[in-house]
Amino acid sequence: MNKAIEYSQNGDVNKALDLCEYGEKLSRDSKDDISLAQFLDIHVFVLLQGISTHKIDISNLEKANKLNEEAIRLSENYHLNSTLTYCYRNKASILMQLGKYDEALKYFREALELLKKYDSTNTRSIKYVKSHIRILEELR
Repeated sequence: MNKAIEYSQNGDVNKALDLCEYGEKLSRDSKDDISLAQFLDIHVFVLLQGISTHKIDISNLEKANKLNEEAIRLSENYHLNSTLTYCYRNKASILMQLGKYDEALKYFREALELLKKYDSTNTRSIKYVKSHIRILEELR
């Protein structure tokens, strides 16, 4: 999973997406929903990063949203609070891209609460979410 993020951050989005899809297939074949939720979350992250850096087309936003909904469902079912945090952050990012700022704000706030509760040492993510909350509040 970390390798996919590494490829994405180094600009090789296609290789990262291939790894995500491979991990998802293995997880589905072995009926490992917990790993599947984590691979879906990373897949969405890579798609969003690819869209924001214009390495992949914005039309992939619909695919990202669909995958993220599945990741949210699995994360909620299995109480994967850390994964759910990032799924909510991804959902908020998708909603921002779609111009649905009030809904995005709701998901960023939910992500922040989960971060504070389950991943309070991740100051980078907390700062990221807080900055987006401020931006969205200013747009209101």
